Amino acid sequence: MFKEAKAVATFSTNSIDDALAFYGTTLGLDVLGPDTIGVEDAFALRFAGDTAAFVYLKDDHVPATHTVLTLTVSDVDAAVDALDAAGVKPEPLEWTDERGVARGVEGMPASAWIKDPAGNWICLTEADMTDLPGA
Repeated sequence: MFKEAKAVATFSTNSIDDALAFYGTTLGLDVLGPDTIGVEDAFALRFAGDTAAFVYLKDDHVPATHTVLTLTVSDVDAAVDALDAAGVKPEPLEWTDERGVARGVEGMPASAWIKDPAGNWICLTEADMTDLPGA
Protein backbone atom coordinates (compact mmCIF):
# COMPACT_ATOMS: atom_id res chain seq x y z
CA MET A 1 0.00 0.00 0.00
CA PHE A 2 2.75 2.48 0.89
CA LYS A 3 5.60 0.98 -1.12
CA GLU A 4 5.80 4.02 -3.41
CA ALA A 5 5.27 6.60 -0.64
CA LYS A 6 8.05 9.09 0.02
CA ALA A 7 9.30 9.18 3.59
CA VAL A 8 9.95 12.41 5.47
CA ALA A 9 11.62 12.51 8.87
CA THR A 10 9.86 14.65 11.47
CA PHE A 11 11.01 15.90 14.83
CA SER A 12 10.24 18.71 17.21
CA THR A 13 12.10 21.70 18.58
CA ASN A 14 11.50 24.18 21.36
CA SER A 15 12.58 27.19 19.26
CA ILE A 16 12.01 27.64 15.54
CA ASP A 17 14.43 30.59 15.43
CA ASP A 18 17.26 28.65 17.11
CA ALA A 19 16.63 25.59 14.94
CA LEU A 20 16.51 27.66 11.73
CA ALA A 21 19.83 29.30 12.62
CA PHE A 22 21.45 25.97 13.52
CA TYR A 23 20.29 23.94 10.52
CA GLY A 24 20.45 26.77 7.98
CA THR A 25 23.47 28.79 9.07
CA THR A 26 25.63 26.55 11.27
CA LEU A 27 25.13 23.34 9.28
CA GLY A 28 24.46 25.10 5.96
CA LEU A 29 21.50 22.92 5.03
CA ASP A 30 18.81 23.88 2.53
CA VAL A 31 16.04 25.28 4.74
CA LEU A 32 12.50 26.06 3.61
CA GLY A 33 11.13 28.43 6.23
CA PRO A 34 7.59 28.82 7.55
CA ASP A 35 6.72 31.40 4.86
CA THR A 36 7.92 29.08 2.10
CA ILE A 37 6.12 25.94 3.26
CA GLY A 38 3.04 27.81 4.49
CA VAL A 39 3.10 26.29 7.97
CA GLU A 40 3.52 28.57 10.97
CA ASP A 41 6.04 27.42 13.57
CA ALA A 42 7.63 24.80 11.32
CA PHE A 43 10.18 24.46 8.54
CA ALA A 44 11.52 21.84 6.18
CA LEU A 45 15.04 20.67 5.43
CA ARG A 46 15.74 19.53 1.88
CA PHE A 47 18.48 17.02 1.19
CA ALA A 48 20.06 15.34 -1.81
CA GLY A 49 18.13 12.50 -3.36
CA ASP A 50 14.75 14.19 -2.98
CA THR A 51 14.60 13.56 0.78
CA ALA A 52 13.40 15.92 3.46
CA ALA A 53 12.81 16.47 7.15
CA PHE A 54 10.03 18.47 8.79
CA VAL A 55 10.86 20.32 12.02
CA TYR A 56 8.02 21.70 14.08
CA LEU A 57 7.59 23.72 17.26
CA LYS A 58 6.28 21.78 20.22
CA ASP A 59 5.55 23.68 23.40
CA ASP A 60 6.29 20.68 25.61
CA HIS A 61 9.26 19.52 23.52
CA VAL A 62 11.48 16.93 25.15
CA PRO A 63 14.79 16.18 23.38
CA ALA A 64 14.86 12.82 21.67
CA THR A 65 17.05 10.25 23.40
CA HIS A 66 17.85 8.64 20.05
CA THR A 67 19.23 9.85 16.72
CA VAL A 68 16.55 11.80 14.85
CA LEU A 69 18.63 12.68 11.79
CA THR A 70 21.64 11.04 10.13
CA LEU A 71 23.74 13.02 7.67
CA THR A 72 26.11 11.10 5.42
CA VAL A 73 29.50 12.72 4.88
CA SER A 74 32.50 11.64 2.82
CA ASP A 75 34.97 12.47 5.61
CA VAL A 76 33.81 12.56 9.22
CA ASP A 77 37.08 14.21 10.35
CA ALA A 78 36.57 17.08 7.91
CA ALA A 79 32.96 17.37 9.13
CA VAL A 80 34.15 17.53 12.75
CA ASP A 81 36.70 20.20 11.77
CA ALA A 82 33.96 22.26 10.10
CA LEU A 83 31.69 21.87 13.12
CA ASP A 84 34.53 22.84 15.43
CA ALA A 85 35.08 26.03 13.39
CA ALA A 86 31.35 26.76 13.79
CA GLY A 87 31.54 26.23 17.56
CA VAL A 88 29.79 22.84 17.59
CA LYS A 89 31.49 19.95 19.38
CA PRO A 90 30.62 16.29 18.90
CA GLU A 91 29.16 14.64 21.98
CA PRO A 92 31.65 12.44 23.85
CA LEU A 93 30.29 8.90 24.07
CA GLU A 94 31.74 5.74 25.56
CA TRP A 95 32.69 4.42 22.11
CA THR A 96 34.16 7.66 20.68
CA ASP A 97 37.72 8.95 20.72
CA GLU A 98 38.97 12.28 22.09
CA ARG A 99 37.50 14.12 19.06
CA GLY A 100 34.10 12.51 19.57
CA VAL A 101 34.43 10.16 16.59
CA ALA A 102 33.60 6.46 16.69
CA ARG A 103 36.33 4.54 14.88
CA GLY A 104 36.86 0.82 14.52
CA VAL A 105 33.64 -0.08 16.31
CA GLU A 106 32.45 -3.37 14.82
CA GLY A 107 29.82 -2.82 12.17
CA MET A 108 29.96 0.98 12.46
CA PRO A 109 31.66 3.33 10.01
CA ALA A 110 33.42 6.42 11.32
CA SER A 111 30.64 8.47 12.92
CA ALA A 112 30.11 11.38 15.31
CA TRP A 113 27.04 12.69 17.11
CA ILE A 114 26.04 16.26 17.84
CA LYS A 115 22.97 17.81 19.43
CA ASP A 116 20.85 20.56 17.92
CA PRO A 117 19.83 23.56 20.07
CA ALA A 118 16.75 21.64 21.28
CA GLY A 119 18.91 18.69 22.40
CA ASN A 120 18.00 16.31 19.55
CA TRP A 121 20.69 13.86 18.43
CA ILE A 122 22.18 14.12 14.92
CA CYS A 123 24.64 11.57 13.54
CA LEU A 124 27.33 12.36 10.99
CA THR A 125 28.53 9.17 9.37
CA GLU A 126 30.73 7.97 6.55
CA ALA A 127 28.21 5.20 5.88
CA ASP A 128 26.80 5.18 2.38
CA MET A 129 23.35 4.17 3.73
CA THR A 130 22.50 2.75 0.29
CA ASP A 131 24.12 -0.54 1.22
CA LEU A 132 21.64 -1.21 3.99
CA PRO A 133 19.53 -4.34 3.62
CA GLY A 134 16.59 -3.46 1.44
CA ALA A 135 17.96 -0.07 0.35
